[in-house]
Amino acid sequence: MPENFYFTRPQDNIAPISVVSSGVAINPGYPLACAVDMSYANLAKPSKLLGTSGDWIGDLGLIRRVDGAVIWHNFDEGLAVHFQMHSSNSWGGTPTIDVPLVIPERRVDGYTQKIFVDLRGEPGYNLTGLRWWRVNVAGVNSAPVGLKIMLLSRIRQLERDFLLEPGPVNVENQFNVLMTTDAGHPWAYDLTSAPRQLRGDAVLLESDWVQVRDWFRAAAGQVGIFAVLPNPDNTDAWITRFSTGSIAQDPGIQVVSMGNAKKENGLNVSIILDEITAGDPEWF
Repeated sequence: MPENFYFTRPQDNIAPISVVSSGVAINPGYPLACAVDMSYANLAKPSKLLGTSGDWIGDLGLIRRVDGAVIWHNFDEGLAVHFQMHSSNSWGGTPTIDVPLVIPERRVDGYTQKIFVDLRGEPGYNLTGLRWWRVNVAGVNSAPVGLKIMLLSRIRQLERDFLLEPGPVNVENQFNVLMTTDAGHPWAYDLTSAPRQLRGDAVLLESDWVQVRDWFRAAAGQVGIFAVLPNPDNTDAWITRFSTGSIAQDPGIQVVSMGNAKKENGLNVSIILDEITAGDPEWF
Protein backbone atom coordinates (compact mmCIF):
# COMPACT_ATOMS: atom_id res chain seq x y z
CA MET A 1 0.00 0.00 0.00
CA PRO A 2 1.44 3.41 -0.94
CA GLU A 3 2.12 6.17 1.54
CA ASN A 4 -0.44 8.90 2.04
CA PHE A 5 -0.44 11.40 -0.79
CA TYR A 6 1.99 14.34 -0.79
CA PHE A 7 0.77 17.92 -1.12
CA THR A 8 2.27 21.39 -0.91
CA ARG A 9 1.06 24.92 -0.36
CA PRO A 10 1.78 27.60 -2.97
CA GLN A 11 4.23 29.27 -0.58
CA ASP A 12 6.24 26.05 -0.29
CA ASN A 13 7.55 26.61 -3.82
CA ILE A 14 10.66 28.75 -3.34
CA ALA A 15 11.99 28.38 -6.91
CA PRO A 16 10.78 31.88 -7.95
CA ILE A 17 13.38 33.54 -5.71
CA SER A 18 16.16 31.89 -7.72
CA VAL A 19 18.46 33.83 -10.03
CA VAL A 20 18.81 31.43 -12.96
CA SER A 21 21.83 31.13 -15.26
CA SER A 22 23.16 28.62 -17.76
CA GLY A 23 26.42 27.73 -19.44
CA VAL A 24 24.85 27.41 -22.89
CA ALA A 25 22.86 29.52 -25.32
CA ILE A 26 19.25 30.34 -24.41
CA ASN A 27 16.34 30.71 -26.81
CA PRO A 28 15.58 34.44 -26.47
CA GLY A 29 11.86 33.81 -26.79
CA TYR A 30 11.95 31.49 -23.76
CA PRO A 31 14.25 33.20 -21.25
CA LEU A 32 15.88 31.75 -18.15
CA ALA A 33 13.46 33.48 -15.79
CA CYS A 34 10.61 31.39 -17.20
CA ALA A 35 12.14 28.26 -15.65
CA VAL A 36 10.89 29.36 -12.21
CA ASP A 37 7.91 31.53 -13.19
CA MET A 38 4.64 29.80 -12.22
CA SER A 39 2.49 32.91 -12.61
CA TYR A 40 -0.66 32.50 -14.68
CA ALA A 41 0.77 34.87 -17.31
CA ASN A 42 3.77 32.63 -17.95
CA LEU A 43 2.58 29.25 -16.72
CA ALA A 44 2.74 27.60 -20.15
CA LYS A 45 5.99 29.32 -21.14
CA PRO A 46 9.18 27.39 -20.31
CA SER A 47 12.81 28.35 -20.33
CA LYS A 48 14.29 26.80 -23.44
CA LEU A 49 17.84 26.26 -24.60
CA LEU A 50 18.98 26.51 -28.20
CA GLY A 51 20.60 23.08 -27.94
CA THR A 52 19.47 19.55 -27.22
CA SER A 53 21.54 19.33 -24.02
CA GLY A 54 22.82 21.77 -21.40
CA ASP A 55 21.90 22.99 -17.93
CA TRP A 56 20.01 25.43 -15.75
CA ILE A 57 21.71 26.73 -12.58
CA GLY A 58 19.81 28.51 -9.83
CA ASP A 59 21.04 30.67 -6.95
CA LEU A 60 18.61 30.83 -4.02
CA GLY A 61 20.60 33.73 -2.55
CA LEU A 62 20.93 32.05 0.85
CA ILE A 63 21.16 28.53 2.20
CA ARG A 64 17.59 27.30 2.13
CA ARG A 65 15.83 24.07 2.94
CA VAL A 66 14.65 22.14 -0.12
CA ASP A 67 12.80 18.88 0.49
CA GLY A 68 11.86 18.16 -3.10
CA ALA A 69 11.36 19.40 -6.63
CA VAL A 70 8.94 19.07 -9.53
CA ILE A 71 10.56 18.90 -12.96
CA TRP A 72 8.31 19.95 -15.87
CA HIS A 73 10.13 19.18 -19.10
CA ASN A 74 10.12 17.99 -22.70
CA PHE A 75 12.79 15.32 -22.21
CA ASP A 76 12.86 12.05 -24.13
CA GLU A 77 12.25 8.80 -22.29
CA GLY A 78 15.47 7.57 -20.70
CA LEU A 79 17.43 10.81 -21.32
CA ALA A 80 20.43 11.29 -19.01
CA VAL A 81 19.36 14.13 -16.66
CA HIS A 82 20.49 14.95 -13.09
CA PHE A 83 18.99 17.22 -10.45
CA GLN A 84 21.76 18.54 -8.21
CA MET A 85 22.27 20.85 -5.24
CA HIS A 86 25.51 22.23 -3.86
CA SER A 87 26.95 24.74 -1.43
CA SER A 88 28.61 26.75 -4.21
CA ASN A 89 28.34 27.35 -7.94
CA SER A 90 30.98 24.74 -8.69
CA TRP A 91 29.91 21.61 -10.53
CA GLY A 92 33.16 20.08 -11.70
CA GLY A 93 33.47 17.74 -8.73
CA THR A 94 30.78 15.91 -6.79
CA PRO A 95 27.72 18.00 -5.85
CA THR A 96 26.35 17.61 -2.33
CA ILE A 97 23.11 16.17 -3.75
CA ASP A 98 23.10 14.42 -7.13
CA VAL A 99 19.90 12.66 -8.19
CA PRO A 100 19.75 10.92 -11.58
CA LEU A 101 16.24 11.36 -12.93
CA VAL A 102 14.32 8.53 -14.50
CA ILE A 103 12.58 10.15 -17.47
CA PRO A 104 9.36 8.19 -18.08
CA GLU A 105 7.77 7.46 -21.40
CA ARG A 106 5.14 9.85 -22.65
CA ARG A 107 1.50 9.24 -22.00
CA VAL A 108 -0.34 7.61 -24.88
CA ASP A 109 -1.86 11.00 -25.81
CA GLY A 110 1.68 12.34 -26.30
CA TYR A 111 2.03 14.42 -23.15
CA THR A 112 5.17 14.31 -21.05
CA GLN A 113 4.99 13.37 -17.39
CA LYS A 114 6.28 15.76 -14.76
CA ILE A 115 8.72 14.26 -12.26
CA PHE A 116 8.48 14.53 -8.49
CA VAL A 117 11.92 14.42 -6.84
CA ASP A 118 11.94 13.62 -3.11
CA LEU A 119 15.29 14.73 -1.66
CA ARG A 120 14.62 13.76 1.94
CA GLY A 121 16.21 10.33 1.64
CA GLU A 122 19.05 11.34 -0.65
CA PRO A 123 22.72 11.39 0.46
CA GLY A 124 23.72 14.94 1.31
CA TYR A 125 20.24 16.12 2.27
CA ASN A 126 19.81 18.04 5.53
CA LEU A 127 17.17 20.31 7.01
CA THR A 128 19.46 23.34 6.86
CA GLY A 129 19.57 23.14 3.09
CA LEU A 130 21.82 24.39 0.30
CA ARG A 131 22.05 27.50 -1.82
CA TRP A 132 22.62 26.33 -5.41
CA TRP A 133 20.60 23.98 -7.62
CA ARG A 134 21.18 22.63 -11.10
CA VAL A 135 19.31 20.61 -13.71
CA ASN A 136 21.90 19.08 -16.00
CA VAL A 137 20.88 17.44 -19.28
CA ALA A 138 23.93 15.36 -20.16
CA GLY A 139 22.26 13.30 -22.88
CA VAL A 140 21.07 14.46 -26.29
CA ASN A 141 17.37 15.18 -26.58
CA SER A 142 15.38 14.90 -29.81
CA ALA A 143 14.49 18.62 -29.58
CA PRO A 144 15.91 21.72 -27.87
CA VAL A 145 15.34 21.17 -24.16
CA GLY A 146 12.75 23.11 -22.16
CA LEU A 147 12.20 23.32 -18.42
CA LYS A 148 10.05 24.66 -15.61
CA ILE A 149 10.87 23.75 -12.02
CA MET A 150 9.29 23.98 -8.57
CA LEU A 151 11.53 23.74 -5.48
CA LEU A 152 9.62 22.60 -2.42
CA SER A 153 10.68 23.80 1.02
CA ARG A 154 8.26 21.33 2.56
CA ILE A 155 6.40 18.17 1.55
CA ARG A 156 3.19 17.66 3.50
CA GLN A 157 1.07 14.62 4.38
CA LEU A 158 -2.04 13.91 6.41
CA GLU A 159 -2.24 11.27 9.11
CA ARG A 160 -5.32 9.93 7.35
CA ASP A 161 -5.52 9.97 3.59
CA PHE A 162 -7.88 11.02 0.84
CA LEU A 163 -6.40 8.31 -1.34
CA LEU A 164 -7.24 5.17 0.62
CA GLU A 165 -9.58 2.60 -0.94
CA PRO A 166 -11.80 3.08 -2.81
CA GLY A 167 -9.40 5.87 -3.70
CA PRO A 168 -9.87 9.22 -5.41
CA VAL A 169 -11.87 9.72 -8.54
CA ASN A 170 -9.33 10.49 -11.24
CA VAL A 171 -11.22 12.29 -14.01
CA GLU A 172 -9.64 12.26 -17.48
CA ASN A 173 -10.53 14.93 -20.05
CA GLN A 174 -9.74 15.47 -23.72
CA PHE A 175 -10.95 18.81 -25.06
CA ASN A 176 -11.85 18.91 -28.76
CA VAL A 177 -13.72 21.06 -31.25
CA LEU A 178 -16.68 19.21 -32.81
CA MET A 179 -18.43 20.76 -35.80
CA THR A 180 -20.60 19.84 -38.74
CA THR A 181 -20.19 21.23 -42.24
CA ASP A 182 -23.10 22.74 -44.16
CA ALA A 183 -23.33 19.43 -45.99
CA GLY A 184 -23.77 17.62 -42.70
CA HIS A 185 -20.36 16.02 -42.52
CA PRO A 186 -18.87 15.79 -39.00
CA TRP A 187 -15.54 17.51 -38.42
CA ALA A 188 -13.37 17.55 -35.33
CA TYR A 189 -9.89 18.55 -34.24
CA ASP A 190 -7.80 18.16 -31.14
CA LEU A 191 -7.22 21.20 -28.91
CA THR A 192 -4.30 19.29 -27.32
CA SER A 193 -5.67 19.94 -23.86
CA ALA A 194 -6.15 17.05 -21.44
CA PRO A 195 -6.40 18.26 -17.85
CA ARG A 196 -7.12 15.72 -15.15
CA GLN A 197 -9.04 16.13 -11.92
CA LEU A 198 -8.63 14.55 -8.49
CA ARG A 199 -11.63 14.10 -6.24
CA GLY A 200 -11.05 12.67 -2.80
CA ASP A 201 -13.13 11.92 0.27
CA ALA A 202 -11.88 11.07 3.73
CA VAL A 203 -12.90 10.95 7.36
CA LEU A 204 -10.19 13.09 8.91
CA LEU A 205 -8.91 13.74 12.37
CA GLU A 206 -9.30 17.28 13.68
CA SER A 207 -5.57 17.90 13.16
CA ASP A 208 -5.84 16.76 9.53
CA TRP A 209 -8.84 18.99 8.96
CA VAL A 210 -6.83 21.97 10.22
CA GLN A 211 -4.10 21.12 7.69
CA VAL A 212 -6.59 20.94 4.82
CA ARG A 213 -8.31 24.16 5.92
CA ASP A 214 -4.98 26.00 6.13
CA TRP A 215 -3.92 24.55 2.77
CA PHE A 216 -7.06 26.02 1.21
CA ARG A 217 -6.54 29.36 2.95
CA ALA A 218 -2.89 29.51 1.90
CA ALA A 219 -3.98 28.96 -1.71
CA ALA A 220 -6.55 31.78 -1.45
CA GLY A 221 -9.15 29.30 -2.63
CA GLN A 222 -8.83 28.60 -6.33
CA VAL A 223 -6.05 31.16 -6.93
CA GLY A 224 -2.87 29.48 -5.69
CA ILE A 225 -0.90 26.91 -7.69
CA PHE A 226 0.70 23.96 -5.93
CA ALA A 227 2.10 20.48 -6.51
CA VAL A 228 0.66 17.16 -5.39
CA LEU A 229 1.86 13.59 -5.73
CA PRO A 230 -1.26 11.41 -5.61
CA ASN A 231 0.69 8.18 -5.31
CA PRO A 232 4.16 8.31 -3.67
CA ASP A 233 4.90 4.88 -5.17
CA ASN A 234 5.63 6.69 -8.45
CA THR A 235 6.89 10.13 -9.51
CA ASP A 236 3.88 11.37 -11.53
CA ALA A 237 3.56 14.91 -10.17
CA TRP A 238 0.51 17.09 -10.72
CA ILE A 239 0.48 20.91 -10.78
CA THR A 240 -2.96 21.85 -9.52
CA ARG A 241 -5.30 24.28 -7.82
CA PHE A 242 -8.56 23.86 -5.94
CA SER A 243 -11.39 23.19 -8.35
CA THR A 244 -13.62 25.92 -9.75
CA GLY A 245 -16.52 23.46 -9.86
CA SER A 246 -18.04 23.70 -6.37
CA ILE A 247 -15.71 26.22 -4.79
CA ALA A 248 -18.01 29.17 -5.29
CA GLN A 249 -20.75 27.57 -3.22
CA ASP A 250 -18.77 25.65 -0.66
CA PRO A 251 -15.28 27.10 -1.02
CA GLY A 252 -13.96 23.81 -2.38
CA ILE A 253 -13.80 22.01 0.94
CA GLN A 254 -17.03 20.41 2.09
CA VAL A 255 -17.42 19.49 5.75
CA VAL A 256 -20.42 17.19 6.00
CA SER A 257 -22.10 17.27 9.39
CA MET A 258 -22.18 13.97 11.25
CA GLY A 259 -24.31 14.78 14.26
CA ASN A 260 -22.15 17.39 15.91
CA ALA A 261 -19.46 16.83 13.18
CA LYS A 262 -17.01 15.70 15.83
CA LYS A 263 -17.78 12.05 16.33
CA GLU A 264 -15.02 9.69 17.27
CA ASN A 265 -14.31 8.74 13.68
CA GLY A 266 -13.60 12.34 12.73
CA LEU A 267 -14.74 14.84 10.09
CA ASN A 268 -16.05 13.88 6.66
CA VAL A 269 -14.15 16.05 4.16
CA SER A 270 -14.10 16.21 0.35
CA ILE A 271 -11.65 18.02 -1.91
CA ILE A 272 -11.52 18.52 -5.67
CA LEU A 273 -8.27 19.49 -7.39
CA ASP A 274 -7.89 20.53 -11.03
CA GLU A 275 -4.68 19.91 -12.96
CA ILE A 276 -4.08 23.27 -14.61
CA THR A 277 -1.20 22.28 -16.87
CA ALA A 278 -3.15 19.70 -18.87
CA GLY A 279 -0.30 17.23 -19.00
CA ASP A 280 1.65 19.65 -21.19
CA PRO A 281 3.98 21.01 -22.39
CA GLU A 282 4.94 20.10 -25.93
CA TRP A 283 7.78 22.58 -26.28
CA PHE A 284 9.06 21.62 -29.73
